[in-house]
Amino acid sequence: MEAYAHFRLDRQAIPCSKATMLTYEYTLGAFLRWVAREHPEVRRFEDLDVVVVRHFRAEMAERPGLHGKTPTPETLSGADRSMRTCFRWAVAEGYPVAPRILQMPKVRVPWKEPTLFHIKQLCSIMSVAAEAGEQLVSARPAGGLARNA
Repeated sequence: MEAYAHFRLDRQAIPCSKATMLTYEYTLGAFLRWVAREHPEVRRFEDLDVVVVRHFRAEMAERPGLHGKTPTPETLSGADRSMRTCFRWAVAEGYPVAPRILQMPKVRVPWKEPTLFHIKQLCSIMSVAAEAGEQLVSARPAGGLARNA
């Protein structure tokens, strides 16, 4: 699609970081290759509708990645952000984009407990455990933590 080529040029002129450009190439490139293969009738953004985008998102969520696992919610969210950025750019540049594509819900990423603590956080956790009379964690010389049984 011509709009994607213009999007890349615009992003290079900003300039975006190399990592961001690679992310766009990976996610948007995969999307456009999929569209060309699965929906050859779609040649421009104005031919694209929300059903096609939903179908791609659903297939991307189920398709195993490089390591044979389905993508994590964080990976799916990153791809979704790249696509949204491109679609918003297209609208700002005057390319017709179906409004429902821009209104699609974002990919949900569940909140996770932190696995890495700042030293102050770790000291606080350990002092609470000590006050309770239990040793919940111990620091390892290699920098890791071990749970005591």
